[in-house]
Amino acid sequence: MLITLLTEHPGAALDIVRQAPPWVWLLLAGLVALGLSQCRERRASLARVTVLPVAMALLSLVGLATAFAQSGALIGALGGALADFALAGGCCTSCARLRAPTTSPPAPAFICLAALGRCCLSSRSFC
Repeated sequence: MLITLLTEHPGAALDIVRQAPPWVWLLLAGLVALGLSQCRERRASLARVTVLPVAMALLSLVGLATAFAQSGALIGALGGALADFALAGGCCTSCARLRAPTTSPPAPAFICLAALGRCCLSSRSFC
């Protein structure tokens, strides 16, 4: 919808920028600063790299539960999601052993979580 608006009315982009509230610019500056802070190399603890994937997995399960609560497919949907997580976890351990880098290795937990994320995102095409 925004692309259609901007292609049909190119002057609308300037109006959108001009009429944006000040908090939008503060949010943009904060997100840019956060993104730039991600560019430097640093070490993270196991707890820090585990919190977000676990939270996303829990939110995913809650979403499945609310989406399928009214139908009779709740147990099947949750079972499928848990099987997916289990398969990705198995992939995680094998990828962490196979793909450990040789120079300045990151923490094994980070390798595992990165492999888990890659496996979940690739939707059943594990490693």
